Amino acid sequence: MGKKILVVEDEKILANAIADSLRSDGYEIDIATDGLQAVDKLSQFKPDLILLDIILPEMPGTDVLKKIRDPQSPFVNTPVFVFTNLSGQEESLESMGLKVDAYIVKANCSLEELSKRVKEFLS
Repeated sequence: MGKKILVVEDEKILANAIADSLRSDGYEIDIATDGLQAVDKLSQFKPDLILLDIILPEMPGTDVLKKIRDPQSPFVNTPVFVFTNLSGQEESLESMGLKVDAYIVKANCSLEELSKRVKEFLS
């Protein structure tokens, strides 16, 4: 089985399209549709990469990222790609001390481009 990617996206059609695209590249995918579900799935799924939206129900993506990057978290070093509609928020995340490995604006990125970036990062 390939590397594991947790897709955290509340738009179910988009989450499924991303998951299908990445599965076709050989990755094992799990989907969380809200922030609380994402935090729960981390321990169960143990992803090699997290694709994280910022605007999420139940718990914002910034709070999910804070939990991931907490020094006590077993996922502190897990790569995170922020995939969001919010442009210009990368500096805001950095100012909060929240390191991300890639910041991708949805409107500027096709599924093919996302797949390519994931492949390059995980190879």
